[in-house]
Amino acid sequence: MSAARRWSTRVDSSHEIGMQEATDVGRSSQEGYAVFQWIADRVTRRYRLFVALWILVFAGAIVANQIWPLSDVVSFDQSAILPEDTESAQAQSIIGAQFPVQIANSTATIVIVANNTTTEYYRWFVVDLHDAIVLASTLVDGESADLQLRTGRTIAVSRPIRFLRNASEATIYSVYEAYAFELAKQFNGPVHESVAFTEGAVGITWGIPAYYVGVWVNTRDNGSAYAATSSYVGAAFPPEVQGWTSSWLDAFYAGWQASFSNPGVASAWPDARGEAVVAQTLPLYLAGSAFPPEQQGFLLGMLAVFRFSNFTDGALVEDYALTAFSQVPVAREAFFRDLYLAVGEDAPVEDLRTFAQVESRSYGIDDTPLLLPFDASVFYVSEDRTIQLMNYGFDKGDGFRDEQGRQPIAENVLVIRDLVRRIKDAYAVRAEVYVTGSASSSVDQEETFGNGLEFVATIVLAIVLIGLYFRSVVSPAFPILTIGIAIMISNLFVWLVAVYLFSVDFTVTAVLQTVLLATGTDYSIFLISRFRDERQDGRDRKEAVRNAVVWAGESIATSGGAVLIAFAALSLGSFPLVKTMGVTIGFAVTIAIGLALTFIPGVLLLIGNRVFWPSGTKVARPRPKGVLSPSERYFRGAAGFSMRHAKAILAAAVLISIPATYLVLTDQPTYDFSEGAPVTESTAGLDAISGAFGYGFIYPSFVIVQLPGDLITAGNVSVPRMFAFANLSSGLLEDAGVKSVDGPANPQGSDIDFVNMSTMPVAQREALLAAISPYVGQDGRTVRLTMVLSDPPFSREAITAIDRLAVKLGEIRAAEPELRTSAVYLGGVSAVLNDVRDNTNRDLQIMATVVITGLFIVLLFVLGSVLIPVRAILTILLSVSWTMGLTIVLFDLWKDVDIFFILPLALFVMAMGLGMDYDIFIITRVREEVAKGKSDRDAITEAMTRTGGIISACGIVMAGAFATLMISPQPFLQQIGFALAFVILLDSMVVRIYLVPAIMVLAGKYNWWAPGSLQRVRRDEPRDAAEALDDP
Repeated sequence: MSAARRWSTRVDSSHEIGMQEATDVGRSSQEGYAVFQWIADRVTRRYRLFVALWILVFAGAIVANQIWPLSDVVSFDQSAILPEDTESAQAQSIIGAQFPVQIANSTATIVIVANNTTTEYYRWFVVDLHDAIVLASTLVDGESADLQLRTGRTIAVSRPIRFLRNASEATIYSVYEAYAFELAKQFNGPVHESVAFTEGAVGITWGIPAYYVGVWVNTRDNGSAYAATSSYVGAAFPPEVQGWTSSWLDAFYAGWQASFSNPGVASAWPDARGEAVVAQTLPLYLAGSAFPPEQQGFLLGMLAVFRFSNFTDGALVEDYALTAFSQVPVAREAFFRDLYLAVGEDAPVEDLRTFAQVESRSYGIDDTPLLLPFDASVFYVSEDRTIQLMNYGFDKGDGFRDEQGRQPIAENVLVIRDLVRRIKDAYAVRAEVYVTGSASSSVDQEETFGNGLEFVATIVLAIVLIGLYFRSVVSPAFPILTIGIAIMISNLFVWLVAVYLFSVDFTVTAVLQTVLLATGTDYSIFLISRFRDERQDGRDRKEAVRNAVVWAGESIATSGGAVLIAFAALSLGSFPLVKTMGVTIGFAVTIAIGLALTFIPGVLLLIGNRVFWPSGTKVARPRPKGVLSPSERYFRGAAGFSMRHAKAILAAAVLISIPATYLVLTDQPTYDFSEGAPVTESTAGLDAISGAFGYGFIYPSFVIVQLPGDLITAGNVSVPRMFAFANLSSGLLEDAGVKSVDGPANPQGSDIDFVNMSTMPVAQREALLAAISPYVGQDGRTVRLTMVLSDPPFSREAITAIDRLAVKLGEIRAAEPELRTSAVYLGGVSAVLNDVRDNTNRDLQIMATVVITGLFIVLLFVLGSVLIPVRAILTILLSVSWTMGLTIVLFDLWKDVDIFFILPLALFVMAMGLGMDYDIFIITRVREEVAKGKSDRDAITEAMTRTGGIISACGIVMAGAFATLMISPQPFLQQIGFALAFVILLDSMVVRIYLVPAIMVLAGKYNWWAPGSLQRVRRDEPRDAAEALDDP
């Protein structure tokens, strides 16, 4: 018999002995293997059917992805990552429902930064830009219009802006225009009436005496003068004022006659005497008249203005007429004069609208004659005048797509930026102009983070590493094809989740693809490596595939089950981001397991050793016993080293874990997902706003109060409730963390006289109601108070302040009878992040319990051991603590960025799921060798020799896959990419290779103990594999 034949016979005998020994490992083990034997039998018999079915599913998924593209539903709005069932979320929901006019679905804010943005130059720039945006909103596709700029140039507006909300509050000049329009409608009639009345009053009060004196000068006869004047009055004045004119003539005539006996005026010139008589007679005349007091005062005021020489001056009469509005607290006289001169008494609404536009743009912010109920300019112009804002809202959300699949809101941002650029060029503006806001941020985020480079880099890295490991150009196609099928199917599932369950953030798809690539690659390598080992041991193609499914299949299914448990725990989280990751990645991993157990074996049966082309015959050919590759010699030596120095290795691991764990437990994470992110136009605009207006201007906090009844009834406020809100505002201001509070009792921070509102003039009362109304919801009983915190809203100080404010609110509510029966909520970014902090801590506890318990139970039943699951969990926790410690230090030194609050939770769950792969792969191989009769030491050595290279290769591939996330400019993805890459490398190349063998050899016989029938390894005395082969 030849040497090769003898070697083959010896290997077959070894296989038979091994399989015979496997029957001694216990009933549960046999049942476990039976499941995979059944799968292996079905796959090896009907492999063509399985391959064909998966290819058909793949083709169908590709078509479906074209019909329902994932890009249509992925969100770049990072508010979608926040919990939905907290107090802060309820507050935001109430704000959206009760203040819909004030809350747009998406926004675009133009930020103008210059030395002084309130000059006439910038006023015209803002006005022209606003007109261009409004004009674009009136266009439809294919339509164009020209806009004449105040620089003399004309620009063509040809791209429409869709779903633009009412722009009446877009700029400070728009606010003035809307206000001026309302005043014009209210006062145009009264202004013209006042001028007409004044003209008549002046004509009567001064015109009749002047006419009388003129006749008297010519006749020197009082009777003749009276008769002539009486005739004049009857002819010159309309019937409705004849009573006034006649009685005034009589009064003046009596005073004139009396003046001849008055030494003070008897010798005066006739005009002077007449003016003196008017001055003496008018007060007495008015006192006995039916004129109301206000009108009497107005008529008496004419004595200081008019004389016989000027009462016919029309401009002077108009000026005096408009002084009637000097006490109206809505505008200065200049506005009423402009109104009178610009439009007629019966002017149509369009004329009034045109007047309002011209009026609002004719004055600067500092000299406008409009007196708004509050200083609206503080919302548009910074205190130092260096920044001016233009705010536009849209009726659709940032990610909205129309029936044609277009994204009109994203297109709006591009149109606005184009208009800004062109008008800026026309004005030769040297100022910085940014377009920011939620819509703009979404566009910039998608442009920055949505390029998919991470996934491309991962694919390339996986192809290179797998090709090098198997020395083949064909082998990498297996995991790539498997992952491609899984991704296509998973994308459809993600689409369904996004449409019907949760909002899907763009980070979810990035992590899903990376996890799928990592796990799919691992499962492929596990199976192909086992197939190669079986071929090297002399099995034929069918038997090699069958054994690979039986033995590696258990590892794949068990490790896949561990991943599913981990990600199922994520789905229990309170954050949509985490919950969506759990559901979608869990589904994707399930598909990957199914492919690994059915599709890959089927293809292996189809092409055989060609999977290792061009070195297939060398890689898969049988080799003599005892011949090891360089990598196998390394891992055999590593196993021996770790078992010889087991206690020292374990002690070193504990010593490293102490400072790492302390660092993890004392670190304070950040809750600001924008921290460390790359600068974009939108972020630069937000930074400019924050620097000039304060962070609270962009991200205020809110107190929402739902009263049992209305705050405003029949045009008057409930004084007791207003006192309650005044006390609420002052009470909140007592906290050092609160910079300002405004609400219905102090609109825009200015206290108002709500006690006497019912007795105020109508115009003044309406002005106060207009100031109060933005704080009152649509139902009339929901009230919103706005708080600006002293610290940035994302800071830990601001988040901590919310805890104090919650206590303070409780105290104020208990002390105020009007608030005791009201529902009170804290809202805003800081309140949301406060809930995030609490929910994160709670979620981590729940998920840790679920993951650890679930993994322990699964591994207990699969491995038939109590100690091994405990040891596996503890060693992964060790890897997590080391990784977290290094990540904290590295990102602090490298990026000056704190760890994101969600990283510990994500790292724990994902490391538990993914890191368990390698432990399970090693332990199932150790158990397999023990089942063949080897001692623990020999089994560990053989398992490490056979699996060390595979685990290291898988670890490098998986770590490389996660490391590509660091290509992303998003700091959270960088952190999760580094942390997962490092924890996988640490786990696969250090912990599993050195620490696990050390612990197992120290544990000895306790490795395989389990109560009763759960124990899968049963033997009395261990024996060597060589001894088993020598038995007859």
